[in-house]
Amino acid sequence: MSAFASSHRAPALALLCCALTAAIFGQAGLQPEIAAPLPPAEAAATMVVPPGFKVTLFAGEPDVLQPISFCIDDRGRLWVAEAFNYPRHGLAPGDRIVIFEDTDGDGRFDRRTVFCEFLNYISGIEVGFGGVWVMSPPYFYFIPDRNGDDRPDGEPEVLLDGFGTHANSHNIANGFSWGPDGWLYNTHGRTNWSLIGRPGTPKEQRTRFDGGVWRYHPVRRVWEPFTDGTTNPWAID
Repeated sequence: MSAFASSHRAPALALLCCALTAAIFGQAGLQPEIAAPLPPAEAAATMVVPPGFKVTLFAGEPDVLQPISFCIDDRGRLWVAEAFNYPRHGLAPGDRIVIFEDTDGDGRFDRRTVFCEFLNYISGIEVGFGGVWVMSPPYFYFIPDRNGDDRPDGEPEVLLDGFGTHANSHNIANGFSWGPDGWLYNTHGRTNWSLIGRPGTPKEQRTRFDGGVWRYHPVRRVWEPFTDGTTNPWAID
């Protein structure tokens, strides 16, 4: 057998297998089986946990849709960020933040409040210090609610901007968690590198950051890198 024939055997065989597969599944009644998604309560029942623990459903579809981030406030309420715009980053609002509350202690929510629905490409939230901290690349917002009536006191305050969205839809700044030191921690993907600074900061004075963890002080309003060298971290505990 010639070297040319031998080197082309594998590609030809692969093409033949693909053609046979397409022909078989193209016949009526021979479509690949795809399992239908389970209802929320049934999905919870399939989860395996250590002895002494159990999984119960607090909230599920259609009451919560497209959840991408959540947190729990000091009143035990669940705040959920719903990312309807993902994976298409645009300028139109559509993402929202919803609050779920269990007022009678039965383990399921019975009060649902839409806090806001004017966000775009939300990827992380946390609550505290009189408002809601929101990652919505290219912006990092603070939405004040100082009287705790679950309605924004005004327009979101842009704390920082320059968070990258240029490379893809998912390697972005995301997730939040309060640290025991009082700082707010956030993770950042690698591909969508950022040039971070306060609004109006010249390019040469901004900090380039990607693939790691950064933190922000809620009182002193200070941003700083915390750790570097990761690939695509998502959220932090």
